[in-house]
Amino acid sequence: MDAQPTPESILRAWQRIEFFQPYTLDEKKQSIRLTLSELRRAGDRLLPWLNAELREQCDIPDRAAYVVHLGLFDKSIANQVARQVFGTESGLAAEENEQRLDNEGITCFAKVVVDKHGAPALQDLSVSSLPWALGHLAQQRFNQLHSQTFKNHCETLADKLTTFALSLRAAVENGPRILGAADVLALLHDELVPWADFSPAWKYALQIDWFESGSSASEDDTADEDEAGGSNNIALPILNSFFFDDLEIVSASLHPSQKSKSLRAYLSNESVPKIDLYSQSAMDAIITLSHPAKTPPGRWPADPRHNMSLMQQFAINAATTELADGGILSVNGPPGTGKTTLLRDLVAHNVVERARVLSGFTQVADTFDKNGLLVPALCGFEMVIASSNNAAVENISKELPQQSSIAEAYREINYLAASANQIAAAGLPRRDKRTAKEPNGKGRTYHLFRPLETDKQCWGVISAALGSKKNRQRFAQRFLIDEHFLRDTPAEANRPQNENFLSLWRWWKCHQHTSFAEAKRAFLHQLKQTDALQQQLVTLADLRASEPQDLTPLKQQLNALQQQLTQQVRARDLAETQNHALEVQIRHLLQQQKVLDATSPGWFSRLLNRKKVQAYQQEKAAVQQNLLQLTQQQVLYAQQLEAAQRKTGEIESQIQHVQQHLQQLIDRQAAQAREVQALQQRFPDVAMPDPACAIDDVTLQRNALWQNKEINDQRSRLFVAAMALHQAWLNEALYQPAFRSVLFGMSDFLASPQKSPQPVREWQTLFMMVPVLSTTFASVGRMFSGVGAEELGWLLIDEAGQASPQQAVGAIWRAKRVLVVGDPLQIEPVFTTSPALVKYLCEDTLARHADHWNPGLLSVQQVADRTNHWGCELEVMNQVQSIGIPLWVHRRCREPMFSLANRMAYNGRMIHGLDTEAIRARPLQGLIHNRWIHVTGKTTDKQYHDSLGDGLLQLLDTLLSQHVALASLYIITPFKAVKFALIDRLAQRDLHTWRQWQPMLKQKEIKEWQEKNIGTVHTFQGKENDTVILVLGCDEENKGGAHWAASKPNLLNVALTRAKNNIFVIGNRTVWGSYPGLQD
Repeated sequence: MDAQPTPESILRAWQRIEFFQPYTLDEKKQSIRLTLSELRRAGDRLLPWLNAELREQCDIPDRAAYVVHLGLFDKSIANQVARQVFGTESGLAAEENEQRLDNEGITCFAKVVVDKHGAPALQDLSVSSLPWALGHLAQQRFNQLHSQTFKNHCETLADKLTTFALSLRAAVENGPRILGAADVLALLHDELVPWADFSPAWKYALQIDWFESGSSASEDDTADEDEAGGSNNIALPILNSFFFDDLEIVSASLHPSQKSKSLRAYLSNESVPKIDLYSQSAMDAIITLSHPAKTPPGRWPADPRHNMSLMQQFAINAATTELADGGILSVNGPPGTGKTTLLRDLVAHNVVERARVLSGFTQVADTFDKNGLLVPALCGFEMVIASSNNAAVENISKELPQQSSIAEAYREINYLAASANQIAAAGLPRRDKRTAKEPNGKGRTYHLFRPLETDKQCWGVISAALGSKKNRQRFAQRFLIDEHFLRDTPAEANRPQNENFLSLWRWWKCHQHTSFAEAKRAFLHQLKQTDALQQQLVTLADLRASEPQDLTPLKQQLNALQQQLTQQVRARDLAETQNHALEVQIRHLLQQQKVLDATSPGWFSRLLNRKKVQAYQQEKAAVQQNLLQLTQQQVLYAQQLEAAQRKTGEIESQIQHVQQHLQQLIDRQAAQAREVQALQQRFPDVAMPDPACAIDDVTLQRNALWQNKEINDQRSRLFVAAMALHQAWLNEALYQPAFRSVLFGMSDFLASPQKSPQPVREWQTLFMMVPVLSTTFASVGRMFSGVGAEELGWLLIDEAGQASPQQAVGAIWRAKRVLVVGDPLQIEPVFTTSPALVKYLCEDTLARHADHWNPGLLSVQQVADRTNHWGCELEVMNQVQSIGIPLWVHRRCREPMFSLANRMAYNGRMIHGLDTEAIRARPLQGLIHNRWIHVTGKTTDKQYHDSLGDGLLQLLDTLLSQHVALASLYIITPFKAVKFALIDRLAQRDLHTWRQWQPMLKQKEIKEWQEKNIGTVHTFQGKENDTVILVLGCDEENKGGAHWAASKPNLLNVALTRAKNNIFVIGNRTVWGSYPGLQD
C-alpha cells in the first residue's frame, strides 16, 4: 500500500497545476493592440514612443511610460492543447467545462515596461508560465513540469535577454537603447517562442498601455495592477500565477521545527471524527460551548434587540475558544444565514481583547519599542479577510466602516470618521479639483472628492480594502496624504456632513481629542460593567447546570444512627434495670447481714452450743459470699452502664452532626433556588439551555443562549469604548517621534512591502490603526511578502466555497488562527485549467490519493471542513455531503425562494428567522405573482433560443409598466451563451422603447443596469436584490445543458436565493420540469 501523501507532495501537485493558470489580459479604453502583420507592415510608426503624432492622436502625455504585453493569443488554446493530449470531453463533463472553464479572453507570453524614450526594462520582464507549460504539454514532457526545470529555463532566458538588450540600437548617440518594431518581432520569435517551445495562433503581437511615470497612485493610474509577482527564487517574475511563489516558499518551510499549525491541519490526511451538530446527542456540547463564560465580552454594535442565532454564537464561541492557541475552523453558511454578522462579532472580539491589553499600559510611550514599533503584547490581533472573490472582500471592508452597519443607539461612535469618509469617497475628475495657496503661501490642490451619500457615510476606519498595489497606494494616499480642504480654513473647521473628509494628520490637528487616561478609565468602567453582567449569567448558568446534592444518603445515615440510638438506649436501660436489681439484692443482703450481726451468739453460747454457732457462721459466710458476688457483679454492670451511656452519647452527637449537615444542605439548596429564581427574574427574556429540547426546535435555533437586549447593549458599548481607547491611543501616539517616523514611511511601505527588512512589524503598526485589512488570495503573496508562518493573528476566509484549495495556502500559512466561512452548496470554484490535465497532474504526483486533493473537485471550504471535528452531514441529491459548523437560520428570502432552496440543497434543515405569515409569497406591486413563464423554441446558439428573449422583454414591459425599478431586477442564467444573447437582445432596444413605461429612464442608467444586473449565476454570489428573473435555456432535443445545470443544487440554489421578494422563471417546462427542485 502506498503511503499517505506528505504536505510537500500535495503542494508540489498544486504548484504544477499553477504552470497552466491563464493570465487574462484586459483591453483598456486607451490600449493599442497591434497584429503581427500590422507591425511588419507599418513598423516603428505604430509604436507611440517612436511617433509623436501617434502620441498626440492618442492623447499620451510626453512623460508617459508604457506597459507592453507581448505575444497575445486566445486563452481557449490552452484547452485545445489539453484536448489534443487527453481527448475531448463528453456528456456532463463537456457541459461543465463549457460553463465553468475560464476560457474566454486573451492571454500573452510576457510583459515589459518601456520608458518614455522607448528603452525597455528587460531585466524586469515578466513571463507567463502558461506558454512554457503548453509547450511541454503538447510534447508530453510531463517529467519536466517541475519548478526546478522552469527556474533553469528562466535563467537561460534571462541570460539571452541580457544579450538581446545589447543588440538594441540607440535613437541618439549615447542615448538609451530603444525597442523598435523589428526588435519586438525578434524578441517574440527568436527569444520567447524558443524558450516556451510553443507557437500559438497569434491574436496580436503586442498590447500597449501607458501611465504617467513618476506620478503618485490615483484612480486614473493604469500603472502596476499587481499582476502575479516577482520571485527571489526565479530569474524572471511570473506573470500568470499568483500562487506559484507562495507554494514554493511554503513547501520549503514545512519542516517539523517550523510553526504552521493551521496549514498542517489543512493539509492533513487524517480523518477527523465529527460531532454531529444536527443530532440530539450534540445538545450537551452545544450547551457547554454556549456557556456565557465562553462568550466574548465584545459585540458588534448592531441592534441590541436582535440576538445571534444559536449556531452563529456557537461558531463564534468555538472560534475564540478553540483557536486561542492556533488552528483552523470551518463554518458553513447557506445563503442569508448571517455569515457577515458572524465575522463582525469576531472583529469586535479582537478589538476588545486588544483594548484590554492596551488598558494595562500606564502611558502610550510604553506601547512602543525604541524604533516606534508596537511591543509584542499588542501584536497577534491582526485580522485579514481574504477571498478569491474580489467583490466579497471589498464589500465587507467597505460595509464595516459605514454608519449603516451599526444601530442608531451607537451612532455616537467615531473612530477617525473623517478619514474613513475620505477613504470611501469617490474622487472628482481633475477638471473639478481646485488649486489655491494656503495661508502659509504654499500651493495645494484641494476639493478632491465627491460628496458622500448619506448611506455611504462612515463611523470609523475599522477596515480597509487593500490587496493589489493600486489599492494599497490608493489607501495610503487617502489615509495619509490627500487633503480635501485648505488647511486651517473655516471650510475645514466647519465641514458639512457629506464632505467630512480629513487625512489622518489633519484629523489629528482638527479633532477634539480625549486623553488616553480618560479613555482608559471609560473602557475599564465598561469592562467592569460587562464582566459583572456576564458573571451573573455565569452564576446562573452554573447553578442551573449543577446537580443538587442527593440528600438520601445523609437521610439514610441519620435513620441508621437513630436506629442504633434506639438499640443503644434499650441496652442502656437494661443495664440500669439490672444494676438497680443488684442494688436491691445487695441492700437486702446487707440488711440480712445486720440481722445476723444482731443475733450473733455470745461467748457463753459459743462454748455451750457449738451447733448453733456453726450454723450462724455458715449463714453469715453465705450472706457475705452472696454479697461479694453481687458487689462484683454490680461493678461489672456499672461498667456496662457507663459504656452504654457513652455509646449513646456518641450516637446522639453523630445524629446532631448529621442533622446539622443535612439542614445546611437544605438551606443551601433553598438559597440556590432563591438565587436562581432571582437571576431568572433578573433575565426573564434570556434563552436558557434545555437538554431535552429538540435540536431542530425553531425557537431554540433562532436565538442564541444567554442573550437579551440589555446584555447585547452592554457588550456593544464595551466595543464602542474599545474603539475610543484605540483612538485616544493613536492621538497620543502621534506625538511620539519614532512612531511618526514609521508613519512617514508607510506610503512607501504599502507600495513595496517586499522591500522592508521587517514587513510584519510595519503591518502590525497599520493593523493597530486599521484593525481589519482585506485582500484577494491573488494579492496575498505580494502584499504580505516577507511575512512568515503564523506571524498574522487571524485570517478570516469569506466565500470559501468559491476558492480552489491551493489559493489559500499562503494566507493560511501566515496566520495563527484561521476561520473558513462559506458554503459548498453555492457557486463552485471556476475552472482555470483543463480538468483532464489537472486530474493527470494530481495522479502523476499523488497516485491513488489524487482525487482527495484534486483542486478541480474541491474548494477551500471542503478541505477545511474535512479537518473540523464539529459539523454534520447533508444528503444532497442522494449523496452525503459532510460540512463544518452549520448556520441554519435564514433571514433573506421570503417564499417561495426559501422553501425551494431549502428542499433542494439543505434537506429542509434551514429555519427561517421570521414566522410563516411574515414570509409568505406576495405578488410584486400587489399584482404580479411569482410564476414560471413557459416558452418553447429551437436553440440557435448553444442553449439560447429567441423565445427566451421574447419572454424576457414581455416580462420586463409588464414589470416596468407597474413602476418596478429597473435596478431592483437581476436577470440570471446558468449559461454564458444565454447571457450574451440576452445582452445583445436588450442592447437592440432604443431609449424610446424603454421610456414608454418609465419616461425618466436614462441611457446611462440602462447601460449600468445591463452591465451589473445581467449575468451568469457565478457572477451573483454574495449579492441580493428584490426580484430575480431566472432565464433557463435548451430545448427538448438539446438537454445537455439543463442536465448539467440541474445535476447539482449549487447553481439553482444561488439563483433562487439572490431574490429577496419575487422570482420569475423563463424556460421550457417540458425540458426543466422533471429535474429535482424544479418540479416545484
